[in-house]
This record gives sequence, C-alpha cells and structure tokens, in this order.
Amino acid sequence: MQLHRGNQVRLIRTVWTAVMVAWLVGATAAQAAETWTLTAFDDDINAATVRIAAVRNAQAYGFKIYAPSHEDRIWATFLLPPDGPETFDQGLDLHWQVSGSEEWSLMAVTDGVASRIGADPAELRHAGPRYVSLVIGHARELHRADTPLRSLLAGETLTVRYSAKETGERQMRFSLEGADVAIAEVMALFVPAEEAHAPRP
Repeated sequence: MQLHRGNQVRLIRTVWTAVMVAWLVGATAAQAAETWTLTAFDDDINAATVRIAAVRNAQAYGFKIYAPSHEDRIWATFLLPPDGPETFDQGLDLHWQVSGSEEWSLMAVTDGVASRIGADPAELRHAGPRYVSLVIGHARELHRADTPLRSLLAGETLTVRYSAKETGERQMRFSLEGADVAIAEVMALFVPAEEAHAPRP
C-alpha cells in the first residue's frame, strides 16, 4: 500500500503517540530505575502488534527500542526528563557509544539505512523538544552483527551525547543489563527468536 507523504507523517505520529502512552504506563509500573522492560500492545487500526523495550535511568532520561509488526523498521527514541528544564537543540546531531566502542550518530545511521533500503532519510528520523527518534534497524538487516541495533545486545553501557538549547553539550547514560533479552523480543517480530538472540557474523 502506497501512502501519500502527508498520510505517512500522520501515521507515524499516531503510532508514535500510542507507543509513548504504552511506554509511560510500563515505565511507571516498573518503578525501579535502570530496569529494562518489555511492553506490547495491539494496534487495531493497523492490525499490528507493537513491542517496546525501554529503560529509564535515575535522572529520568529515557531510551526505548520499538517496532510495529506491520512495518519493516525498528525505531529508537531518546527522551529527556519530562519535567526537566532542557530541550533538544534539533539543529545538531546526536551521537552514542556502547561500552566505549564505535561511535554512532543519528544522521549517519539514518542516511545509511535510507541508502540501503531506498528510502528518504527524512522519513527515518523525527524529533520534538524532549525526544529524538530514528530508525536504528531494518528487518532486512537483522542477521548482520555490525549494526548499531546489534551492538546494544552485547554492551554493558550506553552513553549518549546531545546538545540542549539551554545548556549546550550534555550526556545521558543507561545500563544495558537486561537490554539483550528485551530488544531481542522486539526483533523477534521479524525473525525467529533464536536468531534475534544470536547474531551471525
């Protein structure tokens, strides 16, 4: 099914809003900081299932990996504290590292995915004052071990560099303990569970 660009944007926003509501409910129920949770809900409009792997650290920064089963894209979202004074400077790139290894950036990752699947990079990222979202993985590439999504399964910590309008360059950090199990369940919407848990070289 081909969608007009305006309809695509509205669909992305509708799904993203539903994801945010489900994630906030799950995060509230989890209570403990730095605990990865897995949440799932049915999207009746699109006849799909959405799975969300999420964590919130002690400073109330959030990170989540999620995917709707009717798409072939896996999304990542970085969130600022909902009641904090900071907002993202959306004119600047965002960078992250897993356990001090290779650095990834929002622009490079989405440009790379776009070139491999023949998509417009602008469709693979969007942002607001307190969130930044991007396509971090694609169903065609889940067998690869050298992707930013796979790196999250093997690391211990996630460090994110971003620029806030109010305070300049800042960092947020998350524990990845338990992330491998939660994120693999999101990936299992598209590949067998055993393949999601065990990347091939």
